[in-house]
Amino acid sequence: MDAIRAIAAFLVLAGHARMLFFGEHQLHRNPAAAGASALGLGGQAVMVFFVLSGFLVGGSAWRSIQEGRWSWRKYLFQRMTRLWIVLIPALIVGGIFDHVGMQFLYSNGGIYSAPPGQGMIEPTLGAAMGLKVLAGNAFFFQKILVPSYGTNAAMWSLANEFWYYMLFPLLLLIFVGRTPVILRVLFGLIAACILMLIGIKIAGLFLVWLLGFGVSTLELTIPPRFRRPATIVALLQFLAVVTVLRRYQTHFVLTASAIGLSFALFLYVILHARQPVNSLSYQRVATTLSKSSYTLYLVHLPFLVFLVGLVNKPWHAWPKRPTYLLLSILFVVIAYSYAWIMYLLFERNTDAIRKRLFERRSLAAPAVRS
Repeated sequence: MDAIRAIAAFLVLAGHARMLFFGEHQLHRNPAAAGASALGLGGQAVMVFFVLSGFLVGGSAWRSIQEGRWSWRKYLFQRMTRLWIVLIPALIVGGIFDHVGMQFLYSNGGIYSAPPGQGMIEPTLGAAMGLKVLAGNAFFFQKILVPSYGTNAAMWSLANEFWYYMLFPLLLLIFVGRTPVILRVLFGLIAACILMLIGIKIAGLFLVWLLGFGVSTLELTIPPRFRRPATIVALLQFLAVVTVLRRYQTHFVLTASAIGLSFALFLYVILHARQPVNSLSYQRVATTLSKSSYTLYLVHLPFLVFLVGLVNKPWHAWPKRPTYLLLSILFVVIAYSYAWIMYLLFERNTDAIRKRLFERRSLAAPAVRS
């Protein structure tokens, strides 16, 4: 799964780079206005992330509840540190790029002025850079109460993830385990409030996330002799679904659900491949790139927009020629390198930061179970 996460994160970066450099496939900031074209290359990769998240986070929560090890405090501590250690620096540094870009790269048709022909930057960018929007994004209200912060339109999916993290254990504890009746009622009310808050579109994509959890509960039943052909068939059907739906999309949530279901099937099949990969180099590369995928997703877009503002002014769609293709690849590599530096500074230190925070909590309240 490491390689899949790394590839999905890279596809998001590549999809955004294509839109910024070549002006293809508009990215809608308003989900309510998103039609069939809203689920482009990056959006399809996000559906893969949702399924993987449901598999990993949902599966872990399910096992904790089933085994009587569930702790809200531990769960929230793990989830919030995981999210905030990368999110807060991403918002601050991304905001710096945006403010500098708005100040010095706005005039003369620069990308920050939302020139016609590109679908990434909207004329309302300035209104999306205030402290209220920043705080709203820090607490996962983007696309719900506030827009995504600055140029970081990719931030929408993080709000989805957060509210799915909250909803899932609430629903499990309502219907599973030995939860007291009064707590079931309380959890039900909280879940209902969350659903009303996030709206039907975000709630609809929760089904994609739940597909990953569903895979985590299935027994691996494919006989060994059928696993290789099953893997090939599962991969081909996933690629076919992605290809067809990129050309012929229907309703946003239905399209996303179809991609999620197709990938969930592929995920179930490849879970049978328990033998380790022989190449040690492959393992190291896949694991390393996978670990940095969250940082790459959160930090790449404001930096990429800033690069475009520097080199393409007034903004215009580059012609699809080898020279411009090579230039776009170069800037993708630069953006990836920037994301890697941010990973080394923050995400790689997640466990160390958690340990320090946990020690402080233990000193402050040694008798409280975490």
